[in-house]
Amino acid sequence: MNTKEQKAQFLLKELNFIDDRFLYESTVLFAAARKKRKKNITVALICACLALCMLVLPTMMAAGLGVLIFNDKEEPPHDSIGDAPPEKEILTEEEIDHTLFFSGSPMLIWQQAGSSEYCMVTLDADTFSRLSYLSTQGYERDADDPAPQNKIWLCDGEGFVRSPYLENTPGNLYYATLFDYDPELVLSTALENDLKDLMS
Repeated sequence: MNTKEQKAQFLLKELNFIDDRFLYESTVLFAAARKKRKKNITVALICACLALCMLVLPTMMAAGLGVLIFNDKEEPPHDSIGDAPPEKEILTEEEIDHTLFFSGSPMLIWQQAGSSEYCMVTLDADTFSRLSYLSTQGYERDADDPAPQNKIWLCDGEGFVRSPYLENTPGNLYYATLFDYDPELVLSTALENDLKDLMS
């Protein structure tokens, strides 16, 4: 018999002297603890997934809804905005709070470069639809395109805000705030003309 076999025989003999009560406790308690740990990990993973879904899904749905609101693919019914432009309001930064964005009426808000004041006109549904459609007709800016003189935001009256100078994607859609941005698009001629009429 070689040394390994002798050691194995000795070990088996020693194991026979261990009280079965200790073996039972160690195996049963260890198995119960492992089962409980697995159950806790499973419950924690399920809770984490549910919390993530509760945070992400409403955000994605809201962003998708906002993109749909501003993504009028159909040509609007009118070739131009109305004859008389709506009355312009001057607002200070303090007057622009989140309640403004939930007025129920679409709005056009702009700020002249270097000014601290904002100008706003309330839009009818047809004008908002036309501006939303035309804001999808811009083209990508080149480095040599002149910078716009105004920051412009379209608000749907239900909280969603976007700029016609930005691609119409969920990442460029904001909620109840006027955000700073770097222009990505050059506006279509039709949209420029309509904006001039509204902003004059």
